[in-house]
Amino acid sequence: MLYFHSQTLWYILVYVIVTELPAVYLLYDSSFWSATFLLVLFAASVWNGGGFYIEVFGRKYVVHFPNPRCTLRIYSGLNAN
Repeated sequence: MLYFHSQTLWYILVYVIVTELPAVYLLYDSSFWSATFLLVLFAASVWNGGGFYIEVFGRKYVVHFPNPRCTLRIYSGLNAN
């Protein structure tokens, strides 16, 4: 069982109230704001996913091709001297 300090519980309670109450009152009745909120969430997830993709595969590219000039010469058919 998890035990929290009373100060931590107050922070959790305040966080829940601050984040959920505006969403309930603004998004529940308005289809425009609800759709806008979903589009913002979708855009943020695409942005984070794209950043993750570039970061992870960028590292793999650097590991796979340690010297880009040598790799370019090899693949273009030039001597690697």
